[in-house]
Amino acid sequence: MGSDAVFVGFEKMKLSTIVLIVSATTQGLLSPVLVYSGFGAFGAMVGYTLGSLFSGITAVSLLYLIIIRKLPTASLSKAKILQILKILLNYGIPLSVGTIIAGITPQILSFIMASFTDMAMIGNFRIATNFYVILSFFTYPIQTVLFPTFSKLDPSHDRQILKTIFASSIKYFSLFLVPATIALMVLSEPLVSTLYADKWPFAAFYLTLYVIGELLVLVGNLVYNRLLYATGKTRFLMKLSLLRLGLGIPLAFLMIPPLGILGLIVSSFVSGLPTVFIGLYWTWQKYETKADFQNSAKILFASLIAGAMTYLLLISLYTAAWIMLVAGAVIFLSSYIICIPIIGAVNQDDINNLRAMFSGLGPVSKLLQLPLIVIETVLKFKEKCQNSIKKNNFISAKPHN
Repeated sequence: MGSDAVFVGFEKMKLSTIVLIVSATTQGLLSPVLVYSGFGAFGAMVGYTLGSLFSGITAVSLLYLIIIRKLPTASLSKAKILQILKILLNYGIPLSVGTIIAGITPQILSFIMASFTDMAMIGNFRIATNFYVILSFFTYPIQTVLFPTFSKLDPSHDRQILKTIFASSIKYFSLFLVPATIALMVLSEPLVSTLYADKWPFAAFYLTLYVIGELLVLVGNLVYNRLLYATGKTRFLMKLSLLRLGLGIPLAFLMIPPLGILGLIVSSFVSGLPTVFIGLYWTWQKYETKADFQNSAKILFASLIAGAMTYLLLISLYTAAWIMLVAGAVIFLSSYIICIPIIGAVNQDDINNLRAMFSGLGPVSKLLQLPLIVIETVLKFKEKCQNSIKKNNFISAKPHN
């Protein structure tokens, strides 16, 4: 974890990617081999442990060879070392405490859930949370990039740039996460059925409810905390973690016993709302940052249209779950790609920015170019239609002799 933080701080994202690939490859190869060799759960555990060990060795090696060894040598006085240490502790201790508090909350909720909820319902909920991991593919990379971006700015001198980057980050974050969330909600039933058939009948329902909180990205959730990290406001983040813990535990004891898993989901969501809106209000007061709510509304509207069209397709299909899943995914993606330029959620500048963002992804960038080409084509067609309408209106408005 420490090496990964250094990679992010030095903007060496490729090194972080290498470490993740080593970990995933080692675990993905060793664990199945050991399990099929007769070691069972012990083999899976050993494969996971060795994957973590190899990735740790890789991270430390890359850290030394590519970063530490190339740093210029400098002699620091004892007073300077103590001064730097004080700054690091003032930043790190509240951050560590806040992280520990944030980790305690789900453990307590799990304990309450296990005490008052049927095991079958807990199984359904665990299956739902497994699918929730899909959204982390969108959240983790973007959040990782936001920290070094914000940390380069001085809020006292770069106020206008900070406001622009904050609003743009929310927009581009929402362009990916909001449709992914709506798609996961609409496709939850065929998704669960494809992998588990009818073994977990409530998992799709729990998944639909559990991911609703991700839609708060439209107002700035998942972005404001990166700004607070980058500007060193870790004490405030620690207080927000304490607030969420103080609200979440009483709500859990109040709602889980009568409502079960539904009470857990609702209490988790409700306890997080005050921290989100307080954090957003504080950053708005301090840095004048806020989301472009017009853009957020357009993105949500386009996602809802795509979700509605996908839902209408699904309720009219009576076929295998995997066919419904594939058909639903195709319809949702096609509808969303066509809707966002028509509604005005993206423009040509956004297309150019996205192309620049994807350009460093190698062969993957070529695949991501396809939806951008479709969006660009729809934008040009829309502009052509608008110009034609304006021309006709102008001609009809001219006085005739």
